[in-house]
Amino acid sequence: MTTRIGFSTNPTNPLSKLIRWFTMSRVSHCFFIVDWCGSEVMVEAHWNGLRVLDFKQWQRSKPGQLMGVFEPRGEDLTPGFEALIPYLGQPYDLGGLVGAGWVVFCWRFFKRKVNN
Repeated sequence: MTTRIGFSTNPTNPLSKLIRWFTMSRVSHCFFIVDWCGSEVMVEAHWNGLRVLDFKQWQRSKPGQLMGVFEPRGEDLTPGFEALIPYLGQPYDLGGLVGAGWVVFCWRFFKRKVNN
């Protein structure tokens, strides 16, 4: 299975803008892209949980949001992708987001590493 990583942003979404400002990045979202049943699908975390979408359809409906797609060299991401399967249909991990946000906040504003 070929597994790639996609990066995107939504220039009009306030949350996307906040994430980009907070992380000092050009992107606000990442996702897996895999070949499945003869199609490219993307697996992403979304507010309603982990979801699977047709990648080409997503590209057509979100022009200008895809920032890049990368295929890691020498690394097989299949085990990591397969580890996501139990999370399909599960709610978004808001606690994890808050914890990760705290680590980024401490580093960005105080230049301190925090164990989380």
